[in-house]
Amino acid sequence: MASLTRDQLEFLQHHNVPLWRVYDASVKSRSSYTAAMSALELWVAYGVTPCAAGGHELRDRAGHCVQCKPANLSYQRRYDEEGEVYVAQSVETDHVKVGTASDAQARVKQLNYYLDCVIKCDHT
Repeated sequence: MASLTRDQLEFLQHHNVPLWRVYDASVKSRSSYTAAMSALELWVAYGVTPCAAGGHELRDRAGHCVQCKPANLSYQRRYDEEGEVYVAQSVETDHVKVGTASDAQARVKQLNYYLDCVIKCDHT
């Protein structure tokens, strides 16, 4: 059994990764821990082989170093969060936007506000 270092705990806290989303992958092969993490919807594994770039030992469920590329945590978070798919079409410009959001109505309001600003700026 591996244990998290102080630096790793600080990294996880800084990136808002709850400890219940963290997996002890020591004595597991990469294919084994990535499959287990996917089934359990976990985000970060520790006790893994160090990455080549920085020697870090925290990886996502695809096996990538999250300390070298913390953006992977954001992708994982969005993938696991509940949300809605929305399709928004502008009558003015005929643009179509397809996306996901935790609150689709709020996202559509945000898009309308942005579009309003763009149209007003283009016409002034």
